[in-house]
Amino acid sequence: MPDPTIELLAQRLARLERQHRLFKLGALIILAVVAAALALGAATRAKTVEAEGFVLRDAQGKVRAELLTDPVFGPRLRLREANGKVRLELALKGTTGPYLSLRDANGNDRATLDAFAGNPGLALFDSNAKSRMEIILSDIGVPSLWLYDQEHQRRAALAETPDNALTLDLRDAAGRERVILAVPPAGPFLRLQDETGKAVWSAP
Repeated sequence: MPDPTIELLAQRLARLERQHRLFKLGALIILAVVAAALALGAATRAKTVEAEGFVLRDAQGKVRAELLTDPVFGPRLRLREANGKVRLELALKGTTGPYLSLRDANGNDRATLDAFAGNPGLALFDSNAKSRMEIILSDIGVPSLWLYDQEHQRRAALAETPDNALTLDLRDAAGRERVILAVPPAGPFLRLQDETGKAVWSAP
């Protein structure tokens, strides 16, 4: 007749062996999961994230920044105030070139910087969104400064000409040239004109 003590010990030993095998199996599963997670994390960090747009929201859920693509303007970055007004926009307008817009609290352009067709230009706007000053560099490297009145009529222009002359052009409210001051290589001259463009005084 078997000894009950020996039989009990054998059962306990078998149970301990099963528990040991389960422990080893569980440990192997945990190690495999950890290794897979680490590998996935490394792959995720190394992989390029692709999307058609990104939206950044604040703690209240309001959109504060957008990165998106547009079929006409191309890629665009917009920064918004809490009220939703766009205050800054950076875009690549198709094939024309990059464009940066700074806007006021009403969402109107107050300053723009662009390089359309390779010609960089800076424009400043009043509170009515009308351009009042522009600085332009032509494709041949000739700079100019234009000043506008409240009706966006050009009233003054300071520019360098391709032949290295410096000119100042003052105009009346109708946009007619009234004063022309130039400093070409041959020497400076001044010309005053009436409404028809006829010289009323000049020197030399």
